[in-house]
Amino acid sequence: SLVLVAAVAFLCIYLDVPWYVRMTWQWTQTKRRAWHNPTRDPGTVLQFHAFISYSERDSLWVKNELIPNLEKGEGCVQLCQHERNFIPGKSIVENIINCIEKSYKSIFVLSPNFVQSEWCHYELYFAHHKLFSENSNSLILILLEPIPPYLIPARYHKLKALMAKRTYLEWPKERSKHALFWANLRAAISVNL
Repeated sequence: SLVLVAAVAFLCIYLDVPWYVRMTWQWTQTKRRAWHNPTRDPGTVLQFHAFISYSERDSLWVKNELIPNLEKGEGCVQLCQHERNFIPGKSIVENIINCIEKSYKSIFVLSPNFVQSEWCHYELYFAHHKLFSENSNSLILILLEPIPPYLIPARYHKLKALMAKRTYLEWPKERSKHALFWANLRAAISVNL
């Protein structure tokens, strides 16, 4: 029985079960608070075209390339960014859940920095949960930099599965291909709020 307990403990740690238990607990607590305070959270009305998830180390690209190219010009897109749309006083996890629910799509800017960020993992977990609970096509993956498979931690098995099964956009290094990239991304986001 001692060997069995040790094997189960090893599997729980290897598969990162405590992390998933914590995230499920956070999600249920946030949903419970929203249910008990309906006046403070008026439903899940779509306010944004897309929620952006990225590592702080990739914030220069997001602020200098992604946001200006999507929020300006023809077909303006309303983006939800944590720096300007998270509500002070709420927990970070609660803000993540609320912003994902108020967004039609979720954009994930993938890079080696992304897989090293704990908050990016939370955002991916909750967006993936929304994907399955609503049976929607709400995830857009942008590969900013190639991610060697050995850099992706074991707990990111959902990211590995998404990258294996879904088409993702790759940020082109050649400037001549940028216009096509932005056109494809706008087409993936296009929706009337």
